[in-house]
Amino acid sequence: PLSPLRARAPANPNPNPTPTTPHRQTRQAWEITMKPVQQIGFQGFMMYMSGSNINIFSIMITSMAFINPINAIAGVNNTFARLDDGKVDLTMQKAAFVAVQLGGILLAMWKCGTMGLLPVTSADWAGYVVLREALEQAGLGSPVEL
Repeated sequence: PLSPLRARAPANPNPNPTPTTPHRQTRQAWEITMKPVQQIGFQGFMMYMSGSNINIFSIMITSMAFINPINAIAGVNNTFARLDDGKVDLTMQKAAFVAVQLGGILLAMWKCGTMGLLPVTSADWAGYVVLREALEQAGLGSPVEL
């Protein structure tokens, strides 16, 4: 039995209320912004453990490391929609969120480079090198035609 002094608190009809104070909105926006840092760390560990060989596991990990940040960048407004009521400027948090996601894309590009999928050496571009005709020749005999 409940005593009259200790009345039961009314049930909260909305379990996830939107923040009401600008300070709380800003704090929650920064929490949303920094949440992908954990995911990027985990993906980096998974990429490191998958090795530099090209196999189905490393291709799947790397492709998801590209796809997830691109989808997150495309849906940045939806991510912050709950907090964006027009009272607080969330531009800085959104820009930081995009920067964190770009860091994830750079991590995926690093993995592609370690697997040899990115053209980063001069040998990768050897097919585009134009051979120049020699202006002078040294030696005896007839010139050699190329």
